[in-house]
Amino acid sequence: MAKKEKHGLFYKLAGISTIKMSFEHTKDMLKSATATNPNDRITETFDEALERHGIPVNEREGHIIKIYKNMKLSFLIMLVAIIGFISIGVVKNLIHGNMIPALLYASLTFAFLTVAANNSFRCYQMRQKELGGLSNWLRSPKEWFPVSLKKAWNK
Repeated sequence: MAKKEKHGLFYKLAGISTIKMSFEHTKDMLKSATATNPNDRITETFDEALERHGIPVNEREGHIIKIYKNMKLSFLIMLVAIIGFISIGVVKNLIHGNMIPALLYASLTFAFLTVAANNSFRCYQMRQKELGGLSNWLRSPKEWFPVSLKKAWNK
């Protein structure tokens, strides 16, 4: 009989098992490229990814909408933080000649910008119901601001 592992509250809240599963899947995808054909990689559809994460078919739409709303909210919070850090932190410190605090605020702004861009891209993937598509997302700035998911699906 296999010993059942016990995990604490942080493990569950942080989603460590999901992160671990995604890491293993990414590792398998990278290993699948053979030396003879580097384009021979594991391909996965959006629905297959949902299935891999254990989301039942009858709960997928509600689950995606809930995640989308959380990512959209996080995107908006990051956007406000970016505007605040640029206007208050960077500009104010540059005007007063304080380079070190200005660089600190600029680096925090960049960190928030990466989180916001990640959330925007993930929302784009959910609207399109496909994985990948980073180059398509980058080429279409109108897609960077997450709109209502139901509105996007009803197009």
